[in-house]
Amino acid sequence: MASQITVTPISTPAESNIDFGAIVSNVDVENISDADFDVIREALFTHQVLVFKNQNHLSPKAQYEITQRFDPEAAGSYGHGKTIDAKRSILHPDLKTIPHQPQVQVIGNGFVEEYEGLKNIQLRHPHHRTFHSTTIPDEKDLDFTRFYRWHIDAALYGLAPPRGGRKQTLVYDDGTNEELTVPLGTTAFVSGCAMYDRLSPEDKEFVRTTKVEYAPHPYVWMSGAKSRSDGLGLVSEGKEIPVEDLPPVEEGKIQILPMCWRNPVTGRLALQVHPSAVRKLHLADGTVIDDLTAVRERVHELQRPGIAPEKVYPHDWEQGDLVLFHNRGVIHSVVGAFAEDEVRLFRQCNIAGSKLPEGPVPVALEFSKGNMLSIYSEDFTKAFHTSDLVAVFFYTSLVHLSLLMTLPHFSGRFLPNYDGSQSIEKLASAKCNLAVLSFLSFLNGALLVVWGTLESTPAPFKIQVFVLGLVMLLAWLVIQCTFLEPPPDRPKTL
Repeated sequence: MASQITVTPISTPAESNIDFGAIVSNVDVENISDADFDVIREALFTHQVLVFKNQNHLSPKAQYEITQRFDPEAAGSYGHGKTIDAKRSILHPDLKTIPHQPQVQVIGNGFVEEYEGLKNIQLRHPHHRTFHSTTIPDEKDLDFTRFYRWHIDAALYGLAPPRGGRKQTLVYDDGTNEELTVPLGTTAFVSGCAMYDRLSPEDKEFVRTTKVEYAPHPYVWMSGAKSRSDGLGLVSEGKEIPVEDLPPVEEGKIQILPMCWRNPVTGRLALQVHPSAVRKLHLADGTVIDDLTAVRERVHELQRPGIAPEKVYPHDWEQGDLVLFHNRGVIHSVVGAFAEDEVRLFRQCNIAGSKLPEGPVPVALEFSKGNMLSIYSEDFTKAFHTSDLVAVFFYTSLVHLSLLMTLPHFSGRFLPNYDGSQSIEKLASAKCNLAVLSFLSFLNGALLVVWGTLESTPAPFKIQVFVLGLVMLLAWLVIQCTFLEPPPDRPKTL
């Protein structure tokens, strides 16, 4: 049975130009069919953030189940692993685990007597004064706020990142005078794809070819440090916990990940970096930047344009809202401050991924032994950016194929019907043209077939590329058999 789910892009104010987010209607998340999930999965990777209204009845079990369906091979452990048990971790104060569904955490603000097996819990909404190096004055605290910490939900050590009322004035306090009006206690999202798209060609090349090394036990490592005023990374004051004072470090669990992560459905690249946990940058030429101040400045320089006010979606929470977001395509931040007696309760679920994120697709062209040129594909859905040689090759192949379709008109009249009346020069020219087209057909077809079978080629494009390659090879065969090998009654020589 076909799914009845509808997906509608989020309406945004005129001053906003975000290109992500959608409302999902006609769905009961407690009882999702396979057809429903297929629609939801496609929508999540396409729109990055999905809002489901009126899901008050959703159980922790169903919340975990829909999360796991995005990564069935995942072991089912909480996305941050055991780091929440470390008393020194910055995550420790914010989370309460539901006893009967340990992958689901309770967060919020205020005192709650009993909820899902938890009793007499005191929830505390994160406040920027506990984490930022500078703070908003107390007398302005109820009217003004900041991004708390822009981040990806990920352990970044050992475990792979998970797959997927009152208004306040948010101030950046970074010298730009930028502000944003936000709902109280909002969660703010920005698109990593938009963050990437805003970069200069030079910076795009840099982020496509650079990898980030994250600190071991990052949430313990950063526990003594303070954040920038915009929540986008830490201030370098030497307050990080020395590696020798961290819990035991296993070198094999230290994560070195691409700066750009590729969407498995759309193929778009997102600049996905957890700015507070970065430690080193590994450049394409083998250089390693390990000066922490320089690393942070470079990452902030790349990410800051992407959190401009017009790029931020601050979700206005209503009771019963369920929000699914693509954790490998957006970064997010808690925002706002509550009074001590204001009660808010949220459930959060993320589980460690079964695989690490995929970066840009390198297409290697070997010019000589030991000399390899790699071209990184930018975006397979936006018409294959013309800066990508593979894209150019793909589209020139289509043009080539369209030319081949006209062969019976402009060349067939010379070769198949040759009766001696045409000039030798015209015949030679036509045959030469066909020979060139024949060779190009074989070359194009062979390369496309090979590309279509590569494991690194995004799944949605394997079939198209492979089929186009077969068509090109078929065109080559037709030319060989029909035009370049004349019947016995035709002249064999010119």
